[in-house]
Amino acid sequence: MVNVIHWIGAPDGELRTMSTQPGTRTTIYFEDICAGDVFGSADITIAVDRDELLDHNRRYDYWPIHVDSVAAEAAGFNDVIASSSYILSLMLRLFHLNRAKDSRSDFAMIGGVEQRLKIPRPVQPGDVLHFLQTVVETRPSSKPGRGTITVRCELTNQRGEIVLSFEAVNVIAARPQGARL
Repeated sequence: MVNVIHWIGAPDGELRTMSTQPGTRTTIYFEDICAGDVFGSADITIAVDRDELLDHNRRYDYWPIHVDSVAAEAAGFNDVIASSSYILSLMLRLFHLNRAKDSRSDFAMIGGVEQRLKIPRPVQPGDVLHFLQTVVETRPSSKPGRGTITVRCELTNQRGEIVLSFEAVNVIAARPQGARL
């Protein structure tokens, strides 16, 4: 027997269904999420490639410290540093790589409400980054059929230093009436 679950957080607002048959993905509803839940695998990392970093920085954020090693060294860095948009793109890449391995992070997302970004340390070519997402808070909504969660995503480098902290408040769909667990 194949269970079917519904996803109402589709970008076009349509109701989606998916199988919970072994080997397939499962949608996680608001009721399934608890403060303290952690997602992220220690074996999924990205090594920051200098050519890719420079290509991105030259196209989108060409401050001298992002594209010129002499300017970066004059500012106290060993080499060029990643722009915030490049670091955020690496976080999203790691998020999706982790999500592909762990269906517990397939939230029935309706949308984002608020986001806060901090970059406490520079990211440089050769850094090896790791992703971790922690559910900080869950709150039922005053609107039926949903709740809000606050998640903190962190990127750490090979020395265990946090190089990005990203907090988001997201609206998550509640389990539809009659949907199986």
